[in-house]
Amino acid sequence: MEEHQIHHRCDGGDGHVTEEEPKGLWARARKYVYGNALLVGILSLLWLVIRTGRKPSRINYPCQKAALTNVSVFMGAAALPIAARLPRYLAPGRAWPRLNRFVKVGEVVLAAGLAVLLVVGLAGRMGGNGGRSHDEMKAAAAGLKAVEMRSGEAGASSIYVAENIPNQSEYGVNTLINVMDANGQDFFKSDRPGGGGAAGPGGIIGRDDIVMIKVNGEWRWRGGTNSDVVKGLVEAITNHPDGFTGEVVIVENGQWDSYMDNRADNQNPNGCNAEDITQSYNDVALMYAAKGHKVSVYDWTAVQTLSVGEFGGGDMRDGYCYVPEIEEGYPKFTTVYGTRISARYGWWNGSSYDNGRVRFLNVPVLKDHSGAGVTCCVKHYMGFQDLWQGTQNAPHTPMINNGLFGSVMHVCRYPDLNIVDAVWVTPAGGPNGPYASAVRANKLLASQDPIALDYYAAKHVLLPVSGNSKHNPDVAGNTFRTMLFSTRDVLLAAGRQVTTDEAMMNVYTGAPPDVPPATAFDYYLAEGCTAYGYETWVLVANPNDEAATVSISYFTDSGCRNADPITVPPRSRLTVNAASCIWEQNAGVRVGSDRPVYVERAMYWSDRAEGHDSTGTDAGAAEWYVSEGHTADGFDDWLEILNPGSEPASAAVSYYTPGGTVAGPTVSVAPYARSTVHVNEVVPSGDVSAKVTSDRPVVVEGSLYWDSRRGGNGSIGVTAPATDWYLAEGCTGWGFDTYVQLLNPGTKDARVECEFMTGEEGADPIGRTITVPAGTRRTVWVNDVVQNKDVSTVVHSDEPIVAGRSMLWPVPGGKAGHVTNGMTAPATEVFLPEGCTAYGFDTWLLLQNPGDADVTATVTGMTEGGEESIGTFAVKSKQRVTVHVNEYYQGNLSLKVNATGPIACERGVYWNNRGGGTCSTGY
Repeated sequence: MEEHQIHHRCDGGDGHVTEEEPKGLWARARKYVYGNALLVGILSLLWLVIRTGRKPSRINYPCQKAALTNVSVFMGAAALPIAARLPRYLAPGRAWPRLNRFVKVGEVVLAAGLAVLLVVGLAGRMGGNGGRSHDEMKAAAAGLKAVEMRSGEAGASSIYVAENIPNQSEYGVNTLINVMDANGQDFFKSDRPGGGGAAGPGGIIGRDDIVMIKVNGEWRWRGGTNSDVVKGLVEAITNHPDGFTGEVVIVENGQWDSYMDNRADNQNPNGCNAEDITQSYNDVALMYAAKGHKVSVYDWTAVQTLSVGEFGGGDMRDGYCYVPEIEEGYPKFTTVYGTRISARYGWWNGSSYDNGRVRFLNVPVLKDHSGAGVTCCVKHYMGFQDLWQGTQNAPHTPMINNGLFGSVMHVCRYPDLNIVDAVWVTPAGGPNGPYASAVRANKLLASQDPIALDYYAAKHVLLPVSGNSKHNPDVAGNTFRTMLFSTRDVLLAAGRQVTTDEAMMNVYTGAPPDVPPATAFDYYLAEGCTAYGYETWVLVANPNDEAATVSISYFTDSGCRNADPITVPPRSRLTVNAASCIWEQNAGVRVGSDRPVYVERAMYWSDRAEGHDSTGTDAGAAEWYVSEGHTADGFDDWLEILNPGSEPASAAVSYYTPGGTVAGPTVSVAPYARSTVHVNEVVPSGDVSAKVTSDRPVVVEGSLYWDSRRGGNGSIGVTAPATDWYLAEGCTGWGFDTYVQLLNPGTKDARVECEFMTGEEGADPIGRTITVPAGTRRTVWVNDVVQNKDVSTVVHSDEPIVAGRSMLWPVPGGKAGHVTNGMTAPATEVFLPEGCTAYGFDTWLLLQNPGDADVTATVTGMTEGGEESIGTFAVKSKQRVTVHVNEYYQGNLSLKVNATGPIACERGVYWNNRGGGTCSTGY
């Protein structure tokens, strides 16, 4: 009876015995599990065959092993019931009671065993999430703060961490370089005197070096190195302070797959790790190649199976050279520019090797790894080596247990710098990195010690996010620890300075700010930038009979950086490039001196397509006014607020429009730092002036950019309104448009009279009267009053106002322009620190005589070699005179004007056939 209960049969009418539909929980579960198990097994087998392809050694890769586990488990799970039913198909109508009992027991035992196998197999190969959900890991990454460390031991390894990486991750590279620079490691190698600007004799990248940037191009999405980070590195290298003449090649051996995007078989159209997911490594290379730099991609995956000899032995083929003593191979190849590179011996010049010119940047992405535990600097060398033991087998076991990649590093190519991309990290499920699995940690880390960097990045970045002990290098028996420590031991035995001891690590997470030195005289310039293609030059004129010792400090977004003191000879001028001290940063400027000097700042951008400049001030103030501003027609309006003091400043901004006053933001400015306010965020469209009120003395400038930065202007503000203003420059002919801005910050309407003085002898000034309501701004278009003339302006008001003047003119691609405030009174002596009559620059001196008597002006140039006489010029009453300084001197110079009566002076500089221009009043 029991047999019939277990195997109830019925006659289907044709003599064949058929089984009833399965009944009970076990029967139903068995039906669905076996069916689905078989399907998963078949799909896994297909994956295994396709991804392994023609390279059997790929079966050792983690994803292939996971697929093999699936095949074994699921196909095995289906095999027993198939075998059990086979006798019934061979001998229908016969009962098999013992077999049936055996099958049932066997199914239970096999199912349990396979479940254990599945858990163990996949847990070891596919990783886990440490019990955390994706949202929990995302939150942990968002709140993660890097841990600083200081070692008092000699020979400690230094690690540099840049945090708060912006969405445009390429700019994070600049932050990283600055952290390195501020803590003793220059990125750029340079022999220039004084170093600075992240450059010095101990730097890493020379101006003519051949730089290999090793990326992780084996995986798509967030599994590969961030191409924005690669772009930032290429941008930095090609902007070497000494001028880059070398070559950059982005390299990878994807082993089983590659997405470098430079060949037909490695395309990656929309799966990149970048803000723009279509931006591949090859796109980055082509971007800089189009600018004239030697930048390219070489995919070592294409030559990984080719065992070749060295260039020095006459073998010019690309491929891998085998090193018997370490049983490993290294790449040698020729770039698209014909440069022959041996990863072991360096650049082959046709007759010998030059290893000193080749630099290797090891740039892995930080992520979980199913086999090795963590992908970082050591594991990243899997994409460097090949030909292990002369085969195509992947050396996973010796990599983990024997420190194989330590031998590869030491013998074949040790990294000059390791940079860990932790902008996006994959804390679970790696090495694959789908977008949905990654979390943003916003960090870049660098060290010349790959072991210390792996230890720190895993323990203090990846582990706090994942919560998975497999990422903890302190856990004994941990696969990652085994790999890291075995590699460490090999490198230590080879004499390399590496460590896994936190007591031997210095970890720097920022640039400790300096304190400006105490000096007798101080001058301040709020605007300045050496990033985003900007140049900033500080001009110091010394009118004294004795040399001046000058100390320049740069007030960056993160604090003060002091440059080395310089000497300005008597009655001369000196020009200082801000990039010689600070690399790729926003910065205001403080000039300290032991004697009174005059300072000005010039800025250029877009390969000097345009620029602006401004004089400085010798003190901060609680109130500042900026008359010019515009936020319509594609203009971007900015205020720069510099805090010269040792305490934080709170600055409130108010805006004045033609329609009235608009409240702006209140910003906090750290000591010895500067903050920037984007006016467009509050006043999105129209003319606008600004007032800044601070609880501590600050310095304020305004700047405008338009036509996608094709044009721009900028000027320091003024600290108080006045009833009289003098504007020496102006032109309404030859394509120039001249505007006078009138700001009335008071509570009463102002009646303003403008007098326009031309350079025509005997011509009377032309007047215009305008009412400026209280709390508003008005603009006078001078071309509407005076046509086709050089023109100066005198502004008189019955109420205190602020007046400035801007000029625009057409250039290819848009408009160029400049702006300046007026002088509140004419003077008999005026100093103008900026001026250049060489290198394609034209300098013009504008002299305005608003008085009733003729005057004579004597002009002297303070050059880098001392004083030079420019000439003496007569300026008649109510007239304007223009002096083309190029006709009298060639070179850099400041100008000093001495007059027999009060006059107003400005200086205009134009270059590139008026493609750009600046203008400023004097002191």
